[in-house]
Amino acid sequence: MLIPLSIRVARALGVDHPDVVARAQQRAGGTRVEFKAGFFPDVALEGRFDRVLVYGVLHTLPDWGTAERFLDAALERVAPRGRLLVGDLPNSDRKRRFLESDAGRKFDAAWKRSMAEAGNSAAEDPFAVFAGAPAVATLDDKTILGLLERYRARGCHAYVLPQRSDLPFGHTREDILIERL
Repeated sequence: MLIPLSIRVARALGVDHPDVVARAQQRAGGTRVEFKAGFFPDVALEGRFDRVLVYGVLHTLPDWGTAERFLDAALERVAPRGRLLVGDLPNSDRKRRFLESDAGRKFDAAWKRSMAEAGNSAAEDPFAVFAGAPAVATLDDKTILGLLERYRARGCHAYVLPQRSDLPFGHTREDILIERL
């Protein structure tokens, strides 16, 4: 995501696993994107940023304490009046509400039908592939709203943003925008 977003900014910096950075550097040739290999927040970064994007990361962290420390460190990198977008948060309560609705039941049935027609064995249990994988942070209404409360109590504005319903997981995921004052 960083490479296409980089056309909108003067400078873009991405931090990721060394293998990911090596591939991204090959793809980013000639752009304004700079990369740092390492694991945030352990990697040393200079200065603050007007915009920080944490996308598809929070739910992969091993526990909620680690997730909070990660976000606190990310917010520390945000300049005054800057923004931190924490994107692609799978909310189990949002997913449940959607699947309990008429639209959700129709969507789920159509998806399972299309997977079965394609011969995909994941049609019945799409998450079976993750069986035995280490647990990740659970996100639900309580944790999402807890993040808003946490950062509002620290003097920031914080908002939940729904994802567009035409995105692959738009019915079940949301984003959080935190503005540093």
